[in-house]
Amino acid sequence: MTLEECKGLEQGGKLEEAYRAYVQQGFVDDAARLLVAHGRSIEAADLLLGKVAQLTPPLEPAAKTRALWAARLFEDNGKVPRAIEVLSWLKEPVALLDCALRIAEKGMAYEAGVAVARYGDAAKAPALLMRTARADPRYAAACVEVVRALVRGAPLNMQIDRWFSDFIRKGPSTDDEADAFYALAALYAKQQLPENAAEVLGRLVEKKPSYKDAAAQKAQLEGAVLGNFDALAKVLDEDAAFAAAEKPKRVHTIEPALPQPAPTVVIEETEPTLATLSFAAGTTVSKRYKIVDVIGRGGMSIVYKATDLELNETLALKLFTQPTNDVAIERFKQEIKLARQLLHENIIRVYDLGTTQGARFLTMELLLGEDLHSRMTRGISLRDGCQLLAQACAGLDVAHRLGVVHRDIKPENLFVTKDGIVKLMDFGIAKHTKQSGLTVAGMVVGTPEYMAPEQAHGHMAVTPAADLYSIGVILYALATGQLPFRHTELVPLLMMHVQEPPEAPRKKNPHCPVEVERLVLDLLQKRAEDRPPSAKAVEARLLELRTKGVV
Repeated sequence: MTLEECKGLEQGGKLEEAYRAYVQQGFVDDAARLLVAHGRSIEAADLLLGKVAQLTPPLEPAAKTRALWAARLFEDNGKVPRAIEVLSWLKEPVALLDCALRIAEKGMAYEAGVAVARYGDAAKAPALLMRTARADPRYAAACVEVVRALVRGAPLNMQIDRWFSDFIRKGPSTDDEADAFYALAALYAKQQLPENAAEVLGRLVEKKPSYKDAAAQKAQLEGAVLGNFDALAKVLDEDAAFAAAEKPKRVHTIEPALPQPAPTVVIEETEPTLATLSFAAGTTVSKRYKIVDVIGRGGMSIVYKATDLELNETLALKLFTQPTNDVAIERFKQEIKLARQLLHENIIRVYDLGTTQGARFLTMELLLGEDLHSRMTRGISLRDGCQLLAQACAGLDVAHRLGVVHRDIKPENLFVTKDGIVKLMDFGIAKHTKQSGLTVAGMVVGTPEYMAPEQAHGHMAVTPAADLYSIGVILYALATGQLPFRHTELVPLLMMHVQEPPEAPRKKNPHCPVEVERLVLDLLQKRAEDRPPSAKAVEARLLELRTKGVV
């Protein structure tokens, strides 16, 4: 029977006879068309597949067309898994991605991402899988699939790193998740992010201590972190985009109680020109970040509460109103690289770098709470203060081990969340101990009231001991209600740090414990080498004050 005769049966209303005739004569496409026209699409798809299933991809054009048609029929009729199965078997990543994008728009982003991660273009999978909300029961499974995509070649970027945060914090609970943690640690290590890798392995070892060689790998990575200074990106150094622009002619008058918030000071020859740029609530920045409200303003930046429209998360967006130049742009990039290394609960996370209307901005972790200065102004016990400073030292220890000196430790840069977690903020004038070439000799960088003697001298070779001196100033204020050195003029104040010994805290507050006074005076030694050996050592002494009931 010819094709025309088969069509004659169809046109005459003899549908079952026409169908059998189409099939018997090998006119499969017409038979499928007939079934689709009469509401039997799944049967049509099965018929089409039956004629190609015995073949091995890659298929000839005609057979491939039938398989793709079958997949689309399955998709359009709610049989998405079967559609994905067909496209995966065909090894057609473009068609699979098209299908995945369509079903993702119908609320099946997880299913779409899994298909692409396993059978399609791995680089495209994370964007789909990251539509899975953290509250979704499939969030952990989606993280596992993203790791699989990364192993297959998808790039590991900061957006993915952010999305993993809850997954990593909770640790693995299944064998698949443990495998993903192990693979993710290897990926971090491959990208020269040993601190990230060590954290992931640490979570894995906590939940599954005997998993493969995870404990040994963690120990090896931690050793590499201590000595891998050269692998780190150059840290941001002093730059007008990250430090106060005004050349100070005076400093805040310091009352007998705690000082008002003091700005970071940079003394240099010229004063940069500031831009006037701001966003109204509802503005979308870079087609991704929707401005919610202003959190704070400064001479060089505005910080906003914003929503990441891609990840549906709330974050902070810091807009720098200083016009950028090539040096400033490079330093922005360096801070992002540095932030990737400083992965710790007590250090604020910086996520991404962007440009809008000629200005640079950073997105970072949104913190709810208040800075330590506000807590101290309202009143805080010495016991609580020591606990908070111990957390600050824990964060500093990570930075110092990576060769980074903060150089502007002060209560305003120690944020206390509503959960009582201290976050070190503002590494904008941080200095890498192995870096040279970005510092101007004789430049004084920091906040005068909290500045170590070597900083007041403008020394370029500032070590972690400078941060410990600043911790000592804060502890002095906690113990006495006053700062160790006070003056209304800048230069005399700096010289007091350099030349004058601080008055013993117990002379100002007889109730100050002897052990606290001893720690304060150790931290405020004029010579850097005479101070405690590390932030870790200071953390231990602060915690000991609490555990022994001294405070």
